[in-house]
Amino acid sequence: NNPDIFYTSMQNGGLFRTTNRGLTYKKISDNIHPAQTGIWTTPFALDPQHTERIFAGYNDLYISRDTGNTWTKISGTSFSGFSRIVISPQNDSVIYVVAGNTIWHSKDYAKTWTALSPPYICSGTISDIAIDPNDTGHIIITHSGYTNRGVSEYWSSRYPASHGWNNLMGSLPQTPYYCVVTDATNGTMYVGNDLSVFYR
Repeated sequence: NNPDIFYTSMQNGGLFRTTNRGLTYKKISDNIHPAQTGIWTTPFALDPQHTERIFAGYNDLYISRDTGNTWTKISGTSFSGFSRIVISPQNDSVIYVVAGNTIWHSKDYAKTWTALSPPYICSGTISDIAIDPNDTGHIIITHSGYTNRGVSEYWSSRYPASHGWNNLMGSLPQTPYYCVVTDATNGTMYVGNDLSVFYR
């Protein structure tokens, strides 16, 4: 929790670290295998309980345990092409990623992974994912297509896998949604599209 240190990125996988509040930057993605490429907005995430640890998603998923100086591949060979990474603020062993429009879930700090996909077909892609800060088995996702399921939730902690999905659209306009955030203090959920930000 050092305010002098933060991270930023540029297109196609460039990751940078500053240790002096942005006066100078060091490119830390050069320490990842040179054959790895990322999407236009390559995802990265800090472990909320161990902020020296950073995850980055390229063709494969990598972790650095020393603020980006060295990296280790942790995604195995089952999936690739990452677009989102989220780590539970309640239990950092719980990680969700989006790869190839499929959600993958780990409960053991990326040692093993399980695929978790909505039981319906939507236009567009899974554009964002958020973990309930008070329940690691509850996630909210958004879709980027014009669909009546642009915002959905999944409860692994309450229902069997085949019955855990709920549609949260309600009266929301059927437009692409791109981001979702949950407030840990009061449980308020915010979703954003091209029109506005909505909350409940």
